[in-house]
Parts: sequence; C-alpha cells; structure tokens
Amino acid sequence: MYISFSGGKDSGVLLNLLLDYRNKYASDRVIGVFHQDFEAQYAVTTDYITRTFKRLEN
Repeated sequence: MYISFSGGKDSGVLLNLLLDYRNKYASDRVIGVFHQDFEAQYAVTTDYITRTFKRLEN
C-alpha cells in the first residue's frame, strides 16, 4: 500500500487511518509513504513531517 503525504491535516488523517487499518486488518502489509510538496514549506509543517517519518521508522 502506498500513500501520498504532504504534511497537511488531510493527508495526516489519511495516513493515520491507513496505519490503523493496516494494524487491525493487514498487519503483514508494508506501507510506502511518498512525500513531495512544492507549496510553501512552513517550519511547523516540516517539523511535523520529520516527526512523522521518525515515528514510522519504528
């Protein structure tokens, strides 16, 4: 399963829903997360993206 993640609210919710679904119904599946954002990169958004990817590494 792959998901596009911009770091915005909508993609953050979608990512967490997908993780919850995977953990409950498909724990053997790997999730690929693609991040590319050409819009304004706010420091808060960049920090959130960095924290999210670090959390997903575990």
